[in-house]
Amino acid sequence: MGEHKSARKLTMVLLVGIGMVVLITIFALMLVTLVMPYVGSIDQLHDWRQSNYWLLLSWRVVLYATLIIYWLKLKSKLPEFKQSAIRIKAIKIEVLAVLLIVFLELTKAPLKWTDIL
Repeated sequence: MGEHKSARKLTMVLLVGIGMVVLITIFALMLVTLVMPYVGSIDQLHDWRQSNYWLLLSWRVVLYATLIIYWLKLKSKLPEFKQSAIRIKAIKIEVLAVLLIVFLELTKAPLKWTDIL
């Protein structure tokens, strides 16, 4: 009986997560649809994004911090994460997620890799 309850809880958590991803995607598409008439072309949007890199980076850092805070709160409430095998797997996934975000941010950074390397 307890396994059924925890499986239902995990299903709800996954559905909420998927719902959030869908809502964020819809929001991003609406934002692009509304912004494109004011920007003009994709090249102008790219230039604007490059010129406002630090402002946009600070916005993304706030979003990443919010996601981390809510993830840690959620993780502390789930009893499955108390088991060491699941906890180790979760830590590996968390490290991979952080690395993914770092690499994505590095690709957006206005850096000349020839100057760094």
